[in-house]
Amino acid sequence: MPFLGDPAKILVNVEGESEQQEGQPPEEGGAEGKVEKAEDEDEEAKKVPKKNFTELARLAHVVRAIEHDSQCVPRGSYRMTPEHELRPNRNFYGLDTATARAQSNWLHFRSPITTRARWAIEDDMVVFNSGFLDSIESDSPGGSWTVQIDAKQRNASLRA
Repeated sequence: MPFLGDPAKILVNVEGESEQQEGQPPEEGGAEGKVEKAEDEDEEAKKVPKKNFTELARLAHVVRAIEHDSQCVPRGSYRMTPEHELRPNRNFYGLDTATARAQSNWLHFRSPITTRARWAIEDDMVVFNSGFLDSIESDSPGGSWTVQIDAKQRNASLRA
């Protein structure tokens, strides 16, 4: 549904939760299972208090989802240290025009999702591998990204 513009608007009210009423059958697992579950629920309730889900929280979630899918960097602009820390590559001075046009040379700047990238990041040889992030060329729908080069052939823009 579209945003209404009222950040305090409550979309999901947690106070309206219904509890088990008398006459309903108990959950499976017998009395012992129910006691253990209740103790676990009490411990978890102490850790994270329940809050109403507002339009502001929904907006924050949508912005995070957009950032997750759209933050991209050129291949080679970041490197992995032997301690598996991500650092900017001080020896990276940009891609040449022909290399910048290829979508395989643009990577998502997030934790890897694909199996190939996860294996690459866990490998000890990741220090020498520039493909430890997900490439944008495997995104769906295909063709959702375009690389545009300016008239002077000096700047590239990646657009979704």
